[in-house]
Amino acid sequence: MKTTKTIIDAHVILRYLLNDSPEMSATARNMVQSGTATFPEVVAEVVYVLLKVYKASWEDIAAYIQTVLDDVEVERKDIMLRAAVLFGESSLDFVDCILLAHHEVDNANVFSFDKKLNRRIARQ
Repeated sequence: MKTTKTIIDAHVILRYLLNDSPEMSATARNMVQSGTATFPEVVAEVVYVLLKVYKASWEDIAAYIQTVLDDVEVERKDIMLRAAVLFGESSLDFVDCILLAHHEVDNANVFSFDKKLNRRIARQ
C-alpha cells in the first residue's frame, strides 16, 4: 500500500469503533475522517481485542470490521471485506477467514493442518 495518509493502529481503530473515551474517540473519528490507512495485521489485532477483551459477538465484530474497511484504507480491501463476512458466518478465527478469502477471491491454494479450515476449503 503506497499512501501519504496517516497510518493508524488498533488502539485508534478501537476508540473510533467503540466511542468509549470521549477525547480519544473524538480524535480517532477526526483522524479517520481526514483520511487514514492501516494494514491487515492491524485489523486482525482489532478482531482479537474485540473478541477477547470486549467479548463482542462474531457477528458484531464482522460489522465493526466492515465499518473500518469502509472508512479506512487497507491493503487488499476485497480480501479483508470477504474475511469479515466469513468471520461473521463461521466459527473460524479471523486469520483463517483471511486465508479462506484468498482462496475464494484469488483461487489461492491454501495448505493447513487446521481441520475446520480444510473442511471449509473443501466445500468450495
